[in-house]
Amino acid sequence: MLPMRVFYAYNDTRTPALLNLIMVTTKVSILVAVATLLADRTVIVMLSVASSLAYVVGAIAGHILLRRRHGLLGFSTVATTVTRVVGATAAILAFAIAAYVIGIPELRAIQTLLPRR
Repeated sequence: MLPMRVFYAYNDTRTPALLNLIMVTTKVSILVAVATLLADRTVIVMLSVASSLAYVVGAIAGHILLRRRHGLLGFSTVATTVTRVVGATAAILAFAIAAYVIGIPELRAIQTLLPRR
């Protein structure tokens, strides 16, 4: 994570430790909630989802802490890129769902990724 490396560059080791604590707490909280609420098969998938969400929470917390310390950081270009990636992902997901509903034979492999009814 980039924010942690910035803090290390300033010889600050407390802030990255705090960020790691936030990330681990997020991941463990998600996994405990998932393990108690969802089926075993879903828990396996949620392991990677919990890791991803923990990194997102860590990145947001790191950005907030960096912004507090250094002011505006020029992350508008990063936000633009993230918005484009999320838009493209949503478009591909919509296409995959449409292919599943319509039943396009060439895209039967997508059916293995979607839950069965």
